[in-house]
Amino acid sequence: MFILLALSARTPIPTERLIDQLWDDEPPGGAVNTMQVYVSRLRRILGVATGRTGPDAVLRSTSQGYLLDVPAAAIDQHRFEQAAATGQAALAAGDPRAAARELRAALGLWRGPALTDLTSSIGEVHRVRLEGLRLSALAARLDADAALGQDAAIVPELQELVRRHPLDERFTGQLMTALYRSGRQADALAAYAAARRRLGEELGVDPSPALRARHAEVLRHATSLSPTRPESPGGPPRPRTGLIGRERELRAAHDLLARGTRLITVVGPGGIGKTRLATEIAGRAAETRRVVTVAPEGVRDGEELLTAIARTLGPGVRPERPRPDAVADALDEEPTLLVLDAVEPGHGAAPVVADLLDRTGALVVLATGRGALRLRGEHLLPVLPLPVADAVRLFRDRAAAVLPGFEVSSVNAVEVSAVCTLLDGLPLAIELAAARVRTLPPEEMLRRLRSPEAGSGRLDLLQHGPADLPERQRSMQALLDSAVAQLPESGVRLLADLSVFRGGWTLAAMEGVCENGSLGELERLVDHSLVLADGSGRFGMLATIREYAHGLLAARPPEPRRAVLDRHARWFADLARLAADDPGRNPDSAVLRALETESANLTAALEHAWSARDGSLLVSLVLSLLGHWFYTGRLRRADHWVQAAREAATSEHERAQLLLVAGNLALVGADLERAVPALTGAHQAAHAVGEGELTARTLAARSVAARYSGQPVTALELVEQALTAAREAGAWALVVRLGNERGELLDETGHPAAAESLFESFRAWSQVEQASSNLAVALVNLAAVAAGQDDVARASDLLAEAAAAAAAGQSVPLRADVLAGTGLVQLRLECPDAAGAALRAALPLMYESGQLLTLADTVSLLGAVALAQGERRAAVRLLATGRAWRESRGLAVVGRLTREVLAEAEADLERSGPGEHDARDRAAGAAVPFAQLSGLGAPAAWGSVWMTGHPDSVSHAGHVVQIPESGVLMTLPGGEHLAADSRP
Repeated sequence: MFILLALSARTPIPTERLIDQLWDDEPPGGAVNTMQVYVSRLRRILGVATGRTGPDAVLRSTSQGYLLDVPAAAIDQHRFEQAAATGQAALAAGDPRAAARELRAALGLWRGPALTDLTSSIGEVHRVRLEGLRLSALAARLDADAALGQDAAIVPELQELVRRHPLDERFTGQLMTALYRSGRQADALAAYAAARRRLGEELGVDPSPALRARHAEVLRHATSLSPTRPESPGGPPRPRTGLIGRERELRAAHDLLARGTRLITVVGPGGIGKTRLATEIAGRAAETRRVVTVAPEGVRDGEELLTAIARTLGPGVRPERPRPDAVADALDEEPTLLVLDAVEPGHGAAPVVADLLDRTGALVVLATGRGALRLRGEHLLPVLPLPVADAVRLFRDRAAAVLPGFEVSSVNAVEVSAVCTLLDGLPLAIELAAARVRTLPPEEMLRRLRSPEAGSGRLDLLQHGPADLPERQRSMQALLDSAVAQLPESGVRLLADLSVFRGGWTLAAMEGVCENGSLGELERLVDHSLVLADGSGRFGMLATIREYAHGLLAARPPEPRRAVLDRHARWFADLARLAADDPGRNPDSAVLRALETESANLTAALEHAWSARDGSLLVSLVLSLLGHWFYTGRLRRADHWVQAAREAATSEHERAQLLLVAGNLALVGADLERAVPALTGAHQAAHAVGEGELTARTLAARSVAARYSGQPVTALELVEQALTAAREAGAWALVVRLGNERGELLDETGHPAAAESLFESFRAWSQVEQASSNLAVALVNLAAVAAGQDDVARASDLLAEAAAAAAAGQSVPLRADVLAGTGLVQLRLECPDAAGAALRAALPLMYESGQLLTLADTVSLLGAVALAQGERRAAVRLLATGRAWRESRGLAVVGRLTREVLAEAEADLERSGPGEHDARDRAAGAAVPFAQLSGLGAPAAWGSVWMTGHPDSVSHAGHVVQIPESGVLMTLPGGEHLAADSRP
């Protein structure tokens, strides 16, 4: 199954097709369950092997089928085909060296016959195709070797190939040519005679016209058989190492040249590999045009650049002519590619290039530099950081050059990949790091990069490059020093200021934080490739450049440095306050989405406020971000910063707000012992300061606590008091939301009609506010009312609307609530399969977002699902777990419909009489510690068929288990054991 998924990597495969291809339309009994077992095991193995877990898991379920989400470069079959095609193209383009290199790399990926474990008919189809490609690549590699003068060396290999493939005339023709060029004409003729005899005896046919023509050429000593050896191009230097990756850029350059583009500028930050890419482009272009390469190192103006070009052209420049005319005439004698490497603004290259292009017709200029020349007709070719797979290959190759035998294996693959990522995929940085692998193993490099105080940061690590490189390329520090030296002082100041941003910034943020943050200065930094801009309106810096810029900021005196950090923190505090002041408190509003984008900057602002002992700023930030943290399920982060803010609060109003938050955090964490006194204290404090809306919010929180304590009447009284306080304060958005909560309590206390009216009001308000998450909650509540009235059609329609609204919403806790509510309603509608899917998706979302208050009821409902599916043992255990969790935290079953469904499940168990394993299963369920989802077993067993066999236990922090029905991911607590594929 893994082979089939790999052959279709990044393309979902439906279960039915997988079954057909595995078993040739004759699947065994229980094929679907067998597939699920295979998927579960594969997912676990791949997660451990790749380090990719959570939402980025390698193997996951989609609505279209199972998806193996790996880059094409991770599949050796694709790498083989890509390298083979590249090698064959290089051979056709007249570059046998590149062809031989690529084709050898392609053939080196083979370790024997392909896909031998795939025994179905589809396997034979793939095997035949791949073997044909292999033989074609092998024939092309032999042609490349022959073009490089290795005829005698390849004769033994060709003789073996003719023996193994006696009817393949390609190899016979190649053998005849190699023998002839090695001075063995008689043997070449004998090879032909043997081939003609075999073809006649086995197939009754004569050799092909091509082979007969080759025979005639050997007989007459045709000049066409004389080898044509590639001459070394006089222009582009011969690279000493192979180019890794860059297929996208090479294709783009080829397309630009094919379209007749006359000025191409390869742009990117220092160390990105512009020179190496330009060398490769020039080498490939050398077949059709002359290549002239000029590296204007030390050139100060246009006249010196013209002199450097003339010196490179040599005698072709007539001295009696004016220098510009003479250089232009020499360049225009034949189609020429002029490569100007490392052109910087101070070189005065732009007017020279423009003049040469105007004076010539056959000249194409390929320039490299940090920024554009800004000339008419210029096409930029941006060079991006290497993808991780290519970066790892580069690290491996360069590390093996200094430490023979070095390999990237399962032992160090995660560390090497992380190092390459932290080095921004910059080839120079990766090469400098790999060169130190003898003294710094990858795990030590990673430790130092993640914790600079442990020994060194990026810039300290990236030193001591090859001695034959220019000084500026021997370390990242020197490279960046040379780039910054070309900036005016204002540009250097802005670069340093921008280092305070994390995760990027907008133009407005820059103007608000940086004293000299003008658009012109920013564009200058973009032109020098020190700042990244992708046209989205956001800007950023590579981490290596940011570290360098942060060093510039750190070199300032303390007060100016503190001023930049203060402006940054206050700008983002204002952004957070804008979200907090949003009158609709819509969890899906654009303001709250902006907070998500700026999450790293907001964290930086919080850390600065704390380290600077700025209590007022810290409290302001925390209070403004609370809604965002609650809506996105970041309750653990909220708890950390709330504790810090409570220590820094100075006013009674702030203390009351933070005490309310502390109580709410305890409440959603199902800690009623802490929540109730905190919320009571918050209510008293809010009342004392006379803050109406705050009072309403404390009353609402106390209502929730009362409801989950089993006091629905008290809860209803408290929410009605909260409504009165909210109306008096004019907090109308809060009034509407509290109306929905009042509706839930009215339904719970036996007044569904009144509840339905309030749910409809909440629905209408959510539609007006375009609050998708709130709308989904309203729709599920209405569906619950409809289900209670046995209106199946309306309940189903409302659930469909709720699913669409939840998918459009941004709030993780509300999405979990909607899924749990959907499961409950589906159970009431006697659809246990749909109910189980929704509840299994809800449970890990609740856990991950810290919403532990609803876990117990959700687990109990999964028990009801199991019972409805005929799985008594799972039902007994899950019901016992939910009951034990409620008892351990003093919780009650919440919701009329939930009570009815669970009571009916318990009654069904009683009616059917005691089961053989009930006592043991009930004890096992009750023994599961609160909120320990791993104690429930693999998610696939939460209300589905019990798994059998010996479980494979794995233990490490942050295990990720996929919910097969929905693709939602669950992270278990660190260090806990997960018995994969075992019973709950």
